[in-house]
Amino acid sequence: MAQNKRHGDIKLNLAQMAQGKLQERFQYEMQKIVENILDRNTDEKAKRKLTLEIDFIPQKGRRMVNVEIKSKVKLASDEPIETNIVLNGQGDSAEYGQGSFLSDDEIDDTDGKVVSITKQEGVNT
Repeated sequence: MAQNKRHGDIKLNLAQMAQGKLQERFQYEMQKIVENILDRNTDEKAKRKLTLEIDFIPQKGRRMVNVEIKSKVKLASDEPIETNIVLNGQGDSAEYGQGSFLSDDEIDDTDGKVVSITKQEGVNT
C-alpha cells in the first residue's frame, strides 16, 4: 500500500502558470461571457459557464509533469425572432410584426389578394 508523504509546499502561481497564458485564457473567455450577458438578444437570466480544465500528465520517473490547459464556455443562445407572414393562397404575401393583422379593407374580395398594407409600429412592408 502506498504511503502519502508530504513533499513540501507547492510553489505555483496560477497567474504566472504557462507564462501567464492561463490568466490570459481566463480573461479571454470572461470577455465572451460579459459580452453575451450584455447582448440584448440573449436571455438575461440564462446561466453562463466557464470551465478551465487542467490535466496533469506525469512523465516516467515522476520528476516532470506536462500540463494541458483547456477552456470551455457555455453562453446563452440568442432569443428567437418572431414575425408573422400573411399569405393569401395565390402567391402574394406580406410580413407583419407580431400582434398585427389585416383588416377587411386591405384584402380584395374578388381574388383575396392583399391590396394595401397600413403602416403600423413594428410592421415591415
